[in-house]
Amino acid sequence: MVGAEDIFLGMGTKDPGTTSSDGLRMTFHLPKEKDMSGIEVDVTDTEINLSTANYVLRHILPRSVQSNAARAHWCSNKFELTITVPLNPGEFDFLKH
Repeated sequence: MVGAEDIFLGMGTKDPGTTSSDGLRMTFHLPKEKDMSGIEVDVTDTEINLSTANYVLRHILPRSVQSNAARAHWCSNKFELTITVPLNPGEFDFLKH
């Protein structure tokens, strides 16, 4: 959770990196895809694989994630696929309040 001290004073323990994040959100712009039916996504604990007839992506994640809790949302107006996945506990979790 981001509090007022993070936004206005910069005093919180959150930073823009993944060391103090609760999860990852990735948005992929896929203008050649009309709906989600032709999109195949595989999220593992360490990577995301996305493939369609027009696109192929293999992305190694910066931290281990809870792949069984991954969610995908297709925005048909923008032709964007958003994948949200929580992070596994890491070595910097002591920074969280």
